[in-house]
Amino acid sequence: MACALHAACHYAARIPNLSEAEQNPQNDHQGLSAAHSATRAFERWFDKEPESGRIPLPGAVITVSGPHGTGKSTYAKALAEALSLRYVSAGELFRDLAKQHKLSLEAFSHRAAADPSIDRMLDERTKAEARKGGVVIDAQLGAWMVRDLADVTVLLTAPDEVRFKRIAERDGSKVADAMRETKNRETIQKQRYRKYYGIDVTDLSIYDLKIDTSLYPIEKTKATIIDAVRNFLMRRGKLKESAS
Repeated sequence: MACALHAACHYAARIPNLSEAEQNPQNDHQGLSAAHSATRAFERWFDKEPESGRIPLPGAVITVSGPHGTGKSTYAKALAEALSLRYVSAGELFRDLAKQHKLSLEAFSHRAAADPSIDRMLDERTKAEARKGGVVIDAQLGAWMVRDLADVTVLLTAPDEVRFKRIAERDGSKVADAMRETKNRETIQKQRYRKYYGIDVTDLSIYDLKIDTSLYPIEKTKATIIDAVRNFLMRRGKLKESAS
């Protein structure tokens, strides 16, 4: 497992001066370029497999964040299923609201920038679900909103060209259109998050685990994320014996 983890992951664990991306966010559109290469600072820390037959405690809270097109929903759902936790997506709620208002995601992002009640509603739902425990929260600001409740905070990354291609394939659009719309949407979001919350999304120090989802096929990436999160939970005393 160690080789797969070190090839696809960048572990932060809130250690000062570990992450180049945290120190130099201006070097990349999302401040994530350094997370594309592996970090071996925690090789010994991750050399022990989690015991088989162990599952998260009922109150475990895991957040999965990342730019659009990094696979948040895919991997958060897989994580929730593997760990027998609930899955909650702020992004799905946002998309549903956009459809209800008959607006594109880009247009609805503009509306949200002018109407803070939309973000507040999403935030309150996220916090309420975290307080219930036993959940994987798929949300851009999940780690920030529930930082005092989260047991593991995960950031997913991928190069921009990979993200835009994935979004185009998902939406049935041209890559150029996906790139333009995504960049516009992310610029609006960054401004909105800073204006309403004082949050700088290029500050990666809040995350325990950073994973580039472009390096391996989906199933291998799923396994890597699940193994890594289990390791964090094990070392934080958040695993228990399975009843099965």
